[in-house]
This record gives sequence, structure tokens and C-alpha cells, in this order.
Amino acid sequence: INFDIQLENLLLFKNKYSDIIFKNTYKNNIFIIDQLDILDFAGGELKVTGKINYENKDAIYDISAGLDHKDFSEVHYILDLPKVLEDFIINEGSLKISSSGSLSKLKNQIKFQNFNSKVNYTGLLELDNYLINGFKGNLEISTNNLNDIIKFNEEGETIFSSEIEKKKNI
Repeated sequence: INFDIQLENLLLFKNKYSDIIFKNTYKNNIFIIDQLDILDFAGGELKVTGKINYENKDAIYDISAGLDHKDFSEVHYILDLPKVLEDFIINEGSLKISSSGSLSKLKNQIKFQNFNSKVNYTGLLELDNYLINGFKGNLEISTNNLNDIIKFNEEGETIFSSEIEKKKNI
């Protein structure tokens, strides 16, 4: 089964999205996202490709997404970021996400970059009803001028790397 959808506007979970192109295929219990483009995703441009395999009891995801935005502070409410990242994931930038595995435990590679910072996360995300319920992985933050983000008398590149973890309801 092949089906293509093009929408001018969509209101979903109290959020409005515009200029949507969705091209996909469903065959042998595998849903393939050939193209999902949302030209106005909270003011940025979202592109998604990948597949979802429904052959087993738990679906297996292999999804890649990219979001380019002029002001990432406008999408914090959608991304549900840990507070420490909200000072880094701002301004004009690019977010790339690759996820694979079951919905309850997705292996992820998440990269954000803007003029001043790079944020990389590699690890697991635990989802419940498509919302982040927990995570465990390696976080690396690199910034060109930490003083622009927090009041810290240091100039030049600063690199921070750490294992991070959040458990359900904690």
C-alpha cells in the first residue's frame, strides 16, 4: 500500500503545523516513511525518514529526523529538554536524531549545533505514550564561549562530557 498526503495546516496536540508532505509505503508489516517534511514545525523545518517494523509483538523503529530552526528556544516545550540543556539549545541551529529499537528502549544518536555550541547525546531513551520517560547515555557539550551562556569568566572552547541518567518518575 502506497499513500501520499499533502496538508496545508494541521492542528495536533494543541500545536499547529503547516505545509506537510508525507509519502510512505506499507508492505509485509513494515511501514516505510519515504518522506515526511513539515515546512513549519514550530517555526522550523522538520524532515523525517525511516521505517517501523511491525512483524513482532513490539514494533522496531529505525528513524532519522532533522530539524533546522531560527530560534530553538521556541521549541523547548516540544522537546521537553533537561533544564541544563535549555541554555545551550537556543538560537539558530540544526538538530539531527537517529533512533532505533523498540519504543520502550530506543538507541539514539542526537546532535545539535549552532554558532556557539555543539551538543551530542548517545544512549537510550525510554518512552511512554511517545513522551520521554527516562534516559541513560553519554552527553557531550562543546561551546566556543561559555561566558555567553552562563556568567563564567572563561574564554575559548569549553568541552564537557558526562554520563547522564533519568529514571521514571524521578
